[in-house]
Amino acid sequence: MLAPDVFYLHEDEWGMIALEPVEALAERQQVVDEARTHAEAHQAQPGSSIYVAPRSPVTIATRAITLAALRAALPDHRVVGSVHSEFLDYPGTSLVPFALGLDAVVLYGLVDGEHVAQLAITECKKPMGVMLHRLGMTFRLLLCDLWRNVVVDLADRLAVERYVSS
Repeated sequence: MLAPDVFYLHEDEWGMIALEPVEALAERQQVVDEARTHAEAHQAQPGSSIYVAPRSPVTIATRAITLAALRAALPDHRVVGSVHSEFLDYPGTSLVPFALGLDAVVLYGLVDGEHVAQLAITECKKPMGVMLHRLGMTFRLLLCDLWRNVVVDLADRLAVERYVSS
């Protein structure tokens, strides 16, 4: 966050904690396993190799979540007026960015017309567990955290609690 109404995220951080349809659970688990193996193989030479996670074959667009529905599910989150990232400057990134903030945590992504095309979160702390579980129950989502190499079914309240407490 730069200012109360501006959200900035470095391009390398964009989408590192993604919210995706639960149907992608097995595939996303395979991705985090590959990322972990890759990191372990290159541990002796930090920065020498980068793992690029493939896009999920099941995207959030399949849920047809509107930004209005997302905001209704998160009434305490305020709309952030301006979203900035080098990621948005890449050729082919024609979708519109959005961000919803609550304290220092931001739920952000891209919309294509009326529907959410990408959804992610900046960090997951213990107080966010209720919100994550609500999103999982409302929209049948999982969380794929490529920082910690973990996948969580957000409809599973106990799994969410374990994740945000670790």
